[in-house]
Amino acid sequence: MIEYTGKPDSEVQELFEFAVSKGFTLRDDSPLVGYYVENFLETWSVSHPQFYDPLFLERPIILECDHYHSVLNDGNWLGRNGEATIQGKGVSGAEVLRGAVATMHATYIGFHGYMEKWLKENPDLTKELANLCGYWYFPVEVTLPDRIPRGETARIDIGWMNRGVAPAYLTFNLRIRLQNMESGYVFEHLVADSGNRSWMPGELKTEVYSLQTPPDLVPGSYRLKIKLSDPTTAEDVDIGLKESLRDKDGYYLISEVVL
Repeated sequence: MIEYTGKPDSEVQELFEFAVSKGFTLRDDSPLVGYYVENFLETWSVSHPQFYDPLFLERPIILECDHYHSVLNDGNWLGRNGEATIQGKGVSGAEVLRGAVATMHATYIGFHGYMEKWLKENPDLTKELANLCGYWYFPVEVTLPDRIPRGETARIDIGWMNRGVAPAYLTFNLRIRLQNMESGYVFEHLVADSGNRSWMPGELKTEVYSLQTPPDLVPGSYRLKIKLSDPTTAEDVDIGLKESLRDKDGYYLISEVVL
């Protein structure tokens, strides 16, 4: 860890540039600390917001929260889920924390204190922040033919929205599954690079995928399903669709098509 507290701006900038040149990421411990709320509220208590943009495009950022009991004692966290307004500030602690996450484009949020107490008092905000930090992918637009020819290539366009505050730093696979609605037979197609590295926060990005089907695929009605997966771990990547659309293998139902 490189410490810059109390140093002049020129040295702080020099330390920052040195850290970046050596491949370090940044961790900021200031959000909701009393001093920073008093002096840097316009940037959601983040003292050096200029550090994080465009650094977040290259590497994950860490937001380290103040000790929960200190935030409570300072009066900077009031009400369930921190939604009550801080006296004299015009904003709530939850708003400050959300703003800090967005300003830093944080992929990770560190916590200090008794987790049981935090979860009991902030259950809804915990889920919200878990979705907000890092990436959260939504397939918001899908264009595909009603009928897919066997033995030929079909085009599938998917418009992806990243509703998190940061990109992913690994390339994810897209797996496309066709499941016969009568027999249950499954055909699967792997797209090695889903294009997810280019899905930036708050932006809609349309990817064009090619689905090649074998000529001997039995004609009929099929369910078209998709999922993202991490090729380094083989784990599925959750996407922003209803859990009821997800099957036991982690695939999400997108549409029904005819072959």
